Amino acid sequence: MEIKNILFVGIIISLVLAGSFILSDINKLIEEEAIIGFGITADTLITIATSILAVILFVISAIAYKKDKRKRLLFVTGAFFLFAVKGFLIVTDEFFPRTGWPEPVAHLLDFGILILFFSGLAKK
Repeated sequence: MEIKNILFVGIIISLVLAGSFILSDINKLIEEEAIIGFGITADTLITIATSILAVILFVISAIAYKKDKRKRLLFVTGAFFLFAVKGFLIVTDEFFPRTGWPEPVAHLLDFGILILFFSGLAKK
């Protein structure tokens, strides 16, 4: 139980830190791309944080499925996995631009994520 509390506090702290980066220079965000550090924009930083959170949720749901063996959890696990893949594709496109293919793939992954979440909800 203590590990869950530590994980929850870690997620909250990371969200607060990410929010403070954004709120610290809101005018720069409105007018132009705000570069946080190492050439990383605030948008890219949020995408990286979202992808890491999706990986954490994927691992947690995979462990829960391994213990419980409910099909619903398998669908949710797949959705979190696709969400993490989508985030890492978007970040990869930021660092290696001009490929052009991540956007259509990201839309297909969004569709797959929604289908998996719906299947997890509709499954008895």
